[in-house]
Amino acid sequence: MTGAEGVSVRVLEPDGNKVASGRRRRPTIRFEQGHAERLPFPDAAFDRVTAVVAFHHVEEQDQAIEEIRRVLRPSGKLVLLELPPGPGARTRHAMARGVPPRGHLAFREPGDGGQEVTS
Repeated sequence: MTGAEGVSVRVLEPDGNKVASGRRRRPTIRFEQGHAERLPFPDAAFDRVTAVVAFHHVEEQDQAIEEIRRVLRPSGKLVLLELPPGPGARTRHAMARGVPPRGHLAFREPGDGGQEVTS
């Protein structure tokens, strides 16, 4: 979807049936089939990457974070919204553990007054 300000929206979905459905229902949005661990986009292509209640489905989360960093512009932002983890679930701090910091990836805890936790 391209807005008046030149905003473009792309949706990445691994399930081909959901991609086809999305294309039918929202023809102004680009739906692409793929996986977060192997993003089908060029380097520094996006100002923002958003994942809403989806990241916990990613098998290789460290690889996905590296791919997200690759496709973000240097001033780009990752917006990651997940539900509180259940018993045995990985937290987003564990998702980022072992990934070397590069200065443009930060996490915010809900209810912490906006305190930033950088990786």
